[in-house]
Amino acid sequence: MANDTPERLAHFAEPFAPGPHWSFLTGEPALVKEALVALGGYTPDKEAHRPLVLVGNATADKWLRVDGLGSASSLLEAIREVRAASAPPAELTPTSPSAQDAAAARYFTNTELVDQHGKTHRFYEDLIRGRKVLINFAFTACKGVCSPMTKHLAEVQKALGGRVGKDTTMITLSVDPANDTPATLAHFTQKFGVGPGWYFLTGAPENISLVLKKLGGYTDDPNTHSSTLLIGDATTGMWVKAPAMSNTSNLVYAVEHLNDPR
Repeated sequence: MANDTPERLAHFAEPFAPGPHWSFLTGEPALVKEALVALGGYTPDKEAHRPLVLVGNATADKWLRVDGLGSASSLLEAIREVRAASAPPAELTPTSPSAQDAAAARYFTNTELVDQHGKTHRFYEDLIRGRKVLINFAFTACKGVCSPMTKHLAEVQKALGGRVGKDTTMITLSVDPANDTPATLAHFTQKFGVGPGWYFLTGAPENISLVLKKLGGYTDDPNTHSSTLLIGDATTGMWVKAPAMSNTSNLVYAVEHLNDPR
């Protein structure tokens, strides 16, 4: 956004012959950043941005994340799906709690996943609804960031104190459900002193894949998974992203001040 002027964007777009309704946008860096944060596309390092396409139906509040390097047919399928979505009932206004809850339920889904104790949970209703949530992605056979990231987030859990398990939930989604059983997840969590209120989730590959795609965490290769931490409040619909290895106090502050006026 600091270097992409309208002229540069026009020159970049020209070889691809974009149609009249495809806009390449830039603007004041602060405003562009605000839009990217709202859409879940902001990253402090522009070279680290993910090739995701957000496909949406604003009227029906139906949104899907699609791999931008995937096939054209997968993009078309997503477009058809959001186009077919119905608008919310007329009695629900976009700003009402009921509308927010209904939209969140549709987006996150009640896909059934299994935690490290072998207990099955409906993803939205049991783990997200009415709470602040911290969500990251990992797998137990990881030789890279997963162990230090989990150790660091365990410090975040301690700093948040008794809120975790009450009005705050921590979730780690396995990107390797074929190998991450509840037993392997339980063994992994024991090494880092994971406390109550933090759920390490696995399940049927199709179920995990669905949720990972919704959250922008899906990858065909577990070793290339994201180390981003999603911090959100399902009640207000406010969500932000941060590197999971960010300073503990910064992450705690982000949770505590998530809904502050901006």
